[in-house]
Amino acid sequence: GGGPNHPTPTARRYSGGSWDASSVRIGYSPSDFPYSDFDYAEREWVDANAAGDVSVVWEQNRTLADLSTQFEVDTARFDAGTSSWVAPSTIATNTNYLSWPQVALDSTGNAMAVWTKSDPPAGTTTTSAQASSFDKAAGTWSAPTLIDQGSGSVSDLVMGMDSSGNVEAVWDDNTNGMTERRYDATGGTGWGAFNARTPNSNDLVLGMSDTGYAVLLGDQ
Repeated sequence: GGGPNHPTPTARRYSGGSWDASSVRIGYSPSDFPYSDFDYAEREWVDANAAGDVSVVWEQNRTLADLSTQFEVDTARFDAGTSSWVAPSTIATNTNYLSWPQVALDSTGNAMAVWTKSDPPAGTTTTSAQASSFDKAAGTWSAPTLIDQGSGSVSDLVMGMDSSGNVEAVWDDNTNGMTERRYDATGGTGWGAFNARTPNSNDLVLGMSDTGYAVLLGDQ
């Protein structure tokens, strides 16, 4: 890993009936953080598909040369075709918190990541829902996209993906209430309409099957 002052994601795979003998570092190394002894990763999220591709996302705090803090959503992936981990990369950066990232994979290794982004307009903090898609053929993540209405502050962002790459995302919004939105990969139309889901719930959890069935749980 990154040592006691640079905690970084590590992974151990189960394949062929047994676990790897040891874990491997999949996040950044201590040498990638030259300006502080206390940069760290946390809140990892992982998904895998039937082919054995794996995608991991996490929050990363990074100190820059001017000693300011950069907040990141970073990622690493295991490519089943080459049986190797690809070097970590950064999906999004911000001067304020990027929190609670999640990721899901389709059957071909394409992925979608979502997270919340905090910004402090006019002395307050507004939290938005953000997303980025991964194209395995190109090996690249798209630029972060705002996926909520942009008129409130969101929490409890959750998502699921089926094997075709279709995504359901749901969040609570202090202006618009609980909101659901679908990403249509099959039809190629991307993010669709905002749909109100009532009554409002807390502590949301969403599951989605390979064939597109979804279930949303929450406390009321």
